[in-house]
Amino acid sequence: QGMHLLDFLNPWLHSTARVGLNDITSDSNPGCNTDGFPTIVGWDPMCPTRLVFVLFLF
Repeated sequence: QGMHLLDFLNPWLHSTARVGLNDITSDSNPGCNTDGFPTIVGWDPMCPTRLVFVLFLF
């Protein structure tokens, strides 16, 4: 279907693991003299990245 091998992962994590995940609704991920990416209700730019990184560690 023209999808990358792991394109299904993010929607799958959000649909099946929603009970085990907490939505981060405040703060940001500052670094390198920047304010970073702010969080909002329902979408956090860094959370899936961290989760995938942790999954690949194990």
